Amino acid sequence: MKRLISWLLALTMIMSLPLSALAVEIDDSNPDVDVDFGDLVGPTYIDLDTVVTMGPGSTFEVTVPAGEAVYYKGGARYAGLAAVIDGETEILLTRADDGFVYLTIANETEEAKTYTVVVNYPLGSMDNPKVIEEMAWYSDEVAQAAGDRDGFFYTYTAPADGTVTLYFDAVYDDNGDAIDFGEQRNITVTNNNTYVQYSLLQDGVDNNGLELQVPVAAGNQLIINTAWAKDADGNMYPEATYSWTGNFAYPAGSDKNPIAIEWAWSDDGLTATASVEVPEGGAYYTGNAGMILTAGDNAIEMDATGKFFLAAGDYELVMSTPVGAFENPEVIENIDGYTDSNSLAENEAYYYIWTATEDGTVTLNITNGANITVNNQNTYAQSTLAEVDYDENYNPSWSVAQNLTVEVKAGETLKIEVVGLTNFETYTTPAIDYTLTGSFEAA
Repeated sequence: MKRLISWLLALTMIMSLPLSALAVEIDDSNPDVDVDFGDLVGPTYIDLDTVVTMGPGSTFEVTVPAGEAVYYKGGARYAGLAAVIDGETEILLTRADDGFVYLTIANETEEAKTYTVVVNYPLGSMDNPKVIEEMAWYSDEVAQAAGDRDGFFYTYTAPADGTVTLYFDAVYDDNGDAIDFGEQRNITVTNNNTYVQYSLLQDGVDNNGLELQVPVAAGNQLIINTAWAKDADGNMYPEATYSWTGNFAYPAGSDKNPIAIEWAWSDDGLTATASVEVPEGGAYYTGNAGMILTAGDNAIEMDATGKFFLAAGDYELVMSTPVGAFENPEVIENIDGYTDSNSLAENEAYYYIWTATEDGTVTLNITNGANITVNNQNTYAQSTLAEVDYDENYNPSWSVAQNLTVEVKAGETLKIEVVGLTNFETYTTPAIDYTLTGSFEAA
């Protein structure tokens, strides 16, 4: 009985010690008492207060040996925060039964590894909204926990005056049919500069109220909150996964959002005209890249996308297809003794067209590593000066003949394409200067 009382007193004293104090050598001088304390020895915890020194948003680093873990313990004030490991893994800190918060950072690799840990409010909460850098058809998927009344928060700063349009994407049932939850889910936008608030349910337009348009000025910061308030069965704040899309539109006529002109095209499709009244301050417009644009006697330069700028005023624009384009090839009247020197930009081709007046043979020659392709517009036969060869490993290379010879009959039309030889590493054609010569021998 005395031994039992002594054993109980010893066990009571041990249980009153912190777990880290149990990792000590046990005195087993009394062979009559056989007690295994192994299960009582736990990990050594580091106080979160020693590493989280600046409150939410605090960052610290920890080096964890290979195959081991580092353990942290904090008070109830950490409950509801999250630890983000290396900017990727977010661990929500929850309160355990003993009132404390626990965090384990484990290294499962074969080498020691240093982790960067940020303790902050959970991403998407009101105190730590997700930052949207670009709102160019931005899309995100949200997983909402059951009972979540707050939803998910974002911030976005407008780069210029314009309009932000937000869409709540459609949701489908198991049969693939769209579910009309327009009255149960919502996007709320607050302009942090003007304090004006917009709601999808109150201010939504088009698409059965699933689209919200918000005007913004340059520098305006928007607080965007998405939430699913009620499911089809009437359950409030259900567990749900949904997606939404947002887009920022620059003002019409700005560099980022040029105005598309309605052109009136000629019957042959080679020329287009338009009357344009440009507002004060000027505006950007779009035409067809590669075509020639004029206003009266003045040439107007378009960029590679067809965009151009006009100062304020009234314009009569003419857009024409340049000679040598696929749609407007240069006409060769007499191919016998024909010579033409020209320059091509990268990835540019030049086209000629010639009609035979009698049966015979056409011979074409070109300088400076260019290729000639001839298409008979009547028979659809095609001939090329250069051919692609492949080695045993299927690596391509060019095999270029000295001349291209094509037989033709009276009345047949040949369309001739000149282009640089494709670079098989970049699959682009180089800029070249070339000279094309032609001859004809009657049959």
